[in-house]
Amino acid sequence: MKSYYVGTDESGCIVYAVSNAPARRMGANELDSEWECVECRRAPEWDSLYPRGPTNSDLFSAGWRFECAICRYGTYWDDGGERDGAFYCREHLDPYVWLDRWRPALRPSDADWNPYKWLIPL
Repeated sequence: MKSYYVGTDESGCIVYAVSNAPARRMGANELDSEWECVECRRAPEWDSLYPRGPTNSDLFSAGWRFECAICRYGTYWDDGGERDGAFYCREHLDPYVWLDRWRPALRPSDADWNPYKWLIPL
């Protein structure tokens, strides 16, 4: 089996097939596109990875770009990473950074926080 890159203007994938035509058909199906809307070219650098195919880390290392699962910003290997099967930009890769950003501005710091402050004694 030979590896082929099949892609549109916005996305792409690696498929394995015996020739260009079946690879183009499989890639178009995977990208939910039409035969005429995709390009197909040989990608011999991925031949050695058949039958498992390239992992997301392999594609990141090769310079592929992925969208952040939160903000949809395109991210590269040096500008983000993968966590639990999803891709995140640098800002959203650390969940605590994301949570701190959306913390209400009026809430006092944790040291001053007293949840019982407004309770009225009976």
